[in-house]
Amino acid sequence: MIGAILHKDAKPLGPDVPTEISKLISKCLRKDRDERYQTIKDVGNDLREVKQELELKNLMERTASPNKPEPQTQILKATTLDEINQTTTNQTVASNPKTKYLAAGLLTLLLAAGGFFGYRYLSGSNTKQINSIAVMPFENRNSDADTDYLSDGLAESVIFRLTQIPDLRVSPTSSVMRYKGASTDVAKIAGELGVDAVMTGRLTKRGDNLNVTVELVDARTNKSLWGEQYERKLSELLTTQREIVTEIVGKLQLKLSGESEQKLAKKYTDNNEAYQLYLQGRYHWNKRQIPEFEKAIVFFKQAIEKDPNYALAYSGLADTYALFPNRGDFRPKEYMPQAKAAALKALELDPNLAEAHASLAESIKTMNMTLQVQKEHSNGRSNLIRITDLLINGMPNY
Repeated sequence: MIGAILHKDAKPLGPDVPTEISKLISKCLRKDRDERYQTIKDVGNDLREVKQELELKNLMERTASPNKPEPQTQILKATTLDEINQTTTNQTVASNPKTKYLAAGLLTLLLAAGGFFGYRYLSGSNTKQINSIAVMPFENRNSDADTDYLSDGLAESVIFRLTQIPDLRVSPTSSVMRYKGASTDVAKIAGELGVDAVMTGRLTKRGDNLNVTVELVDARTNKSLWGEQYERKLSELLTTQREIVTEIVGKLQLKLSGESEQKLAKKYTDNNEAYQLYLQGRYHWNKRQIPEFEKAIVFFKQAIEKDPNYALAYSGLADTYALFPNRGDFRPKEYMPQAKAAALKALELDPNLAEAHASLAESIKTMNMTLQVQKEHSNGRSNLIRITDLLINGMPNY
């Protein structure tokens, strides 16, 4: 869907539509912005030329068969944005199917082009391309800790998806989480994080119903690029985050390679329950405390039970096991093999999953560091025993 919107050309119009109008519409819909009309004045100039050509052709057809009586009709008046309140002179033309297409097509094109380019002009479309973005933690309007995993997790999922785009720099979750609960000053946040755009969101849960409101702001101009409100069931959370990402990519007018399109459209799971359990696992993992790690393991395992092919859940499990030593629980023989096994399983399911590669690297690094610390601790203990023995039994004579 994303690739079709951004890169695939529109289907050609029917054979009955005049070539001149088809060319105009095609130019308006070009995917490359440099190939499209740049100003409403350019559209108006081409429209006038097309109108003159069509009128001339129609006159020649009438002149070629002057004795053939034909019913008369009146052409629709055309108006361009730079000729407000001025209309063309009423002219009569032959009433045939082609003429109807000319009049309807010309009017439709004029209205569409006027609205499109008028919007571009008023919204400051000449602003430089946005190359960086920060997705803020969504505000939990319930003020309920049990719903935090949804607001935090939805934002983190959007961040994860956007990181699949090579030409877009996305502030990591670790950088934006410090703004959770703080007042949203877009300009200040953008300045501190060094980004062009900021996306904010609010989430409200009522029973099984979700209300998600999002807004994308160009921090350089403080103009809203896009805003949307989603009324969804909790069971549609997975679909909602995909819709949000699709809209962001479209509004930023990002050019995606074929590989990026595939990564962005990839479905890591179709099981909404598994997805919610994964979000809960990540929520507790982000707490960085051993009791929270134990909760995270439970949720990741439950997500895997719902979807045994959920590579991200295995990656989360590996990340959790690998962090135990960093929080003072030095039991490498218990945790490190499990961390490595979970990371390898994630890679088996998805060899191209960057998170799984990072999980494996982290588990190996943590294992090596833990073993080194234990070795040094063992050597230090041996030295301490030796020193104590010397102090008790006396130093040797040299």
